[in-house]
Amino acid sequence: FNQLPGIIDQATHSVKVAMFHIAFPEAGHPTQQLLNALVSAKDRGVTVKVLLDRDRKTDPYQSTVINTAAMEFLEANGIECKFDQEAVLLHSKYLVIDDQLSVVGSHNWSAGSYFQFDDLSLAVKSVELAQQLSGRFDVMWTS
Repeated sequence: FNQLPGIIDQATHSVKVAMFHIAFPEAGHPTQQLLNALVSAKDRGVTVKVLLDRDRKTDPYQSTVINTAAMEFLEANGIECKFDQEAVLLHSKYLVIDDQLSVVGSHNWSAGSYFQFDDLSLAVKSVELAQQLSGRFDVMWTS
């Protein structure tokens, strides 16, 4: 959480986010810092796309409810954002920056993940990993 805004600020070409949950229950919530970093990147000319989980009929996760406020905020600020296919659970939590740097881990963008749970995420500078994750993202984006 503390490092991610600075990582996003380094983007010069693209940011792709695949996230199970982005909780944004109110203005001033910690997630706003991350959303603002995405908006700043877009304002610098970086292509930003965000893919979020949508509940399947049998899911108990409330992903659609949790993710809607963040999606509306991002779209209102000109960021391409969409839900995944309903038939598939998008449980991934990763970002790809400029097809060179990946942030992968267990953190959802939620206060619990930032401050309460024993989540772990890593920033990995690897063109090979970034391209694999970017390709995976692109398949989900166009599905």
